[in-house]
Amino acid sequence: MIKFSIFAIFITCFCAYGIWPILTATIVMMLGEEKLVGVIGLAIYSVTALIQLMSMIMVFKRRKKAAFVFFAAIFVPVLFRLSDIALEASDGGTGVSWNGVTETLLFPLLAVGVIFMSDAKYYFEPKMED
Repeated sequence: MIKFSIFAIFITCFCAYGIWPILTATIVMMLGEEKLVGVIGLAIYSVTALIQLMSMIMVFKRRKKAAFVFFAAIFVPVLFRLSDIALEASDGGTGVSWNGVTETLLFPLLAVGVIFMSDAKYYFEPKMED
């Protein structure tokens, strides 16, 4: 069950914070008026997705430090989304959308909490063999 939860969390995080930003940056690049924004986003998100993919492979080999690298790479798209929320608030003058901030931060923080504060952390410990 622990192995299933680790796989589910990492694959969900990779799809939500690795694949999805690449798709949105590609759409912005193709359909947006400012192509440079899409190209820069695509370059940054491609690098973070590659880091996530490599660290996910290392996580499946039970290396705990790879999990830290994976979640550090996840917080790059999260920080970009938070900066986008802050720019929208400063341009519109309506204030910060705390709902957007909560939605952006909630899942990655819950995923980190589930992995490192529950029994799932035992996945990374070497098995004792007689």
